[in-house]
Amino acid sequence: MKGASGGNRAFAVSAKTLAVISVYAALIVAAQFVLSFAAGVELVSLMIIVFSVAFGPFKGVVCTLVFVLIRGFVFPYVYPNIVADYALYFPALSLVTGLYGILLNRAYAEKRVAAGLENEESGVKRALSRRFVLIFAGLCLLAAALTPCFTLIDNLVYPKIAGLGAKSAKAYFYSSLPTLAVHTASVTLSVIFLFLPAYRALVALKRNMGI
Repeated sequence: MKGASGGNRAFAVSAKTLAVISVYAALIVAAQFVLSFAAGVELVSLMIIVFSVAFGPFKGVVCTLVFVLIRGFVFPYVYPNIVADYALYFPALSLVTGLYGILLNRAYAEKRVAAGLENEESGVKRALSRRFVLIFAGLCLLAAALTPCFTLIDNLVYPKIAGLGAKSAKAYFYSSLPTLAVHTASVTLSVIFLFLPAYRALVALKRNMGI
């Protein structure tokens, strides 16, 4: 698996990577449990985004699915709409941000190389640093744009499962808006302030473990 050819390397998962995925997925469940008392406030999205960017979209989706499975054992999915929310939204979040992360990873690598340039090449350093900041800003906007989709999926699935009429479905939608606003703000702020240190830590972990 580790000796996979270039075309399959993005889909190769070594034993070390599987171990990291398992531990990280368990940490996501623990983070969710710690913040379960606050409606809309969570670190799950941040942790999935960080892992998907650092390890790539394929490994990110694998980690997300492992999280969904572990979460189902720890906190059983009592309502079918929750299964749909988690099984549809989080893997999609992982895939989209992981694909966008290809740009961010490239910009981060260029920024690291630029850090070693001599002073006379400081213009190049500034340009590469600005490029990284712009790409990171795009990731923050992407996280803010995708977060409401979690609630929207629930608003589509739950009324059908519960057999709600149009009036009740509309009331259910409006009742979800305050949590949606808090959720979007929570994810956006956590990505803005916590993504970079967490991302650097995972990149360093990959380097140290030779993954």
